[in-house]
Amino acid sequence: MLTFIKIKKRVEGIIKVVIDPESLEQYVDEAQKEIAVFFGVPDEFEVEVDKVGKEYSLPDDYIELIKVVEGEEEPYNRIRDFRITPSRQIKFTSVGKFKVQYLRAPKTIDSGDINAVPEIHSVFHPNIVGYCVGRYWEDHSEGVQEELGVGQLYMQKFYGNIKAKAITLRKGYCDTDDVPIKGWW
Repeated sequence: MLTFIKIKKRVEGIIKVVIDPESLEQYVDEAQKEIAVFFGVPDEFEVEVDKVGKEYSLPDDYIELIKVVEGEEEPYNRIRDFRITPSRQIKFTSVGKFKVQYLRAPKTIDSGDINAVPEIHSVFHPNIVGYCVGRYWEDHSEGVQEELGVGQLYMQKFYGNIKAKAITLRKGYCDTDDVPIKGWW
């Protein structure tokens, strides 16, 4: 797990320049938002449905649904039992108490707190360093193609790594009870 000061030291160790905390804060927040597109922060909320067909608002930071469960942990993720509308509402076809598990956008990091930790999953923290280095070189290359190329290389590595890690992490968050498994046998 990397704190803000550890990210700062690693970035400065690579770029060999002292970076101001405000710029680094901006880069870290951009990196978290980019990572959240592939794998947001797991969260949940409860809905007590008292009327069939009534729409309930999804949280503002909602990115993607993980699953919906009824009661304690009974799977309730069949598409006919609820629907998410284009206006970011969730509608149920039965009454009851439901838990909606979803991925959300991460909160911003505070550059004034050197011990602040990015909210995104810790497996992505090293990639935040790479994103910050890439963004630094994009912002400070002054048209020098070699420096711009270094920045682009860091960004390519960033996106490749977060996609691979997100796929791996999703395997642990996906509910596969309804997925038929076919083997070579």
